Amino acid sequence: TLVIESGTTAKYSIGERLARFNTPMTAEGITQQIVGELVFDTDGKILAGSSIAIDATSFKSDENKRDNWVRRNGGLGQEITFAATEVKDIPWPLPTSGAASFVVVGDMTISGTTVSTAWKTIADFSGDEITGTAKTSISWNQFNLSKPRLPFIISVDDDISLELNFKTKR
Repeated sequence: TLVIESGTTAKYSIGERLARFNTPMTAEGITQQIVGELVFDTDGKILAGSSIAIDATSFKSDENKRDNWVRRNGGLGQEITFAATEVKDIPWPLPTSGAASFVVVGDMTISGTTVSTAWKTIADFSGDEITGTAKTSISWNQFNLSKPRLPFIISVDDDISLELNFKTKR
């Protein structure tokens, strides 16, 4: 069992163009309000109940207007959940040192819409601690999310990058 520890962060990144800037920028929101665990059987297969939950209301960016829009109009709801169903190419048994790349596959739910996602993961193993980064990309349409439409926004990218910087204990 790998339990999400304090210090884990979830982040979204979205390319945008605003009227007041000449160049495109990347909007990022971050939260540390994450709970969850991944549970494996003795053969290294992921077990039902392996899930991660993110408090969608706690994302914070560099712009209060963006944060308010995300909370009120973005369609994220209260919580984003990810139920892991498979881990591909993970070294088993889990090593006590070194690094590994693997993919965590599962069902992500945002505001009642569930989509299968694959998270490319790089992990560093050190004793009973595992740290790393898992990344995936989703689109607004996949989850029926609404893009911001405000007068000062010229454009917003179709893809949203999601990243989990995790810290776990065995």
